[in-house]
This record gives sequence, structure tokens and C-alpha cells, in this order.
Amino acid sequence: MTKFKGHDWTELYEALLHKEPREDVDDVFVPDASNLGELQQFISTHALHRPDVLMKMREFLQVLRAVSEDLTYDTPVWDGLLAVEDEETFVQHYVTLLPAMWT
Repeated sequence: MTKFKGHDWTELYEALLHKEPREDVDDVFVPDASNLGELQQFISTHALHRPDVLMKMREFLQVLRAVSEDLTYDTPVWDGLLAVEDEETFVQHYVTLLPAMWT
């Protein structure tokens, strides 16, 4: 099981694409937006065929939801996405909302 912190989508990028974790600079979190398209493509291509990808996506979203509860107004969005049971619908909305997945 991957240990997510709920900072942003780059954690999922690192977990799914097995990239080396990046160092936070001076405790300021700076996501690498150049990898967003690569992650969206990977999820779109593999999530419906690989249960491990779906599992990590849900794990990350659960942590993000818990962390965001007191920090942002997005918590109802994450609750709604977590409630989606149809995998194809879940993946489609997940990819669309991925850029907003940060705290």
C-alpha cells in the first residue's frame, strides 16, 4: 500500500509511474505541471484494465479528501467522486478533476 500525504496529484504520478519522489524546496510544495498530461494519459489508458491503478487512485483520493476537509472547499467534490461506483465514470471524472487535486 502506498503512503500518500494528500499534497497533490504528483504523489499519484510518482506512485503509478514509479518516478523518484521529488524533494520539497524549503518546505514549499511546487507541483511539476509538465507531468499532468502524462498522468492523465496513463490513467485513461490503464485504469480500467488494472485493478492496482484504480486502487491507488481511490487511496490517494481518500487521503486528499481527509487532508482537504479543514483546508479547502473541495471536500464535497471528493466525497462525490469517491461515491461513484461505475469504474468508467469514476475514471472519466477523475482525469478531468486531476488538476484540482491539491491541498
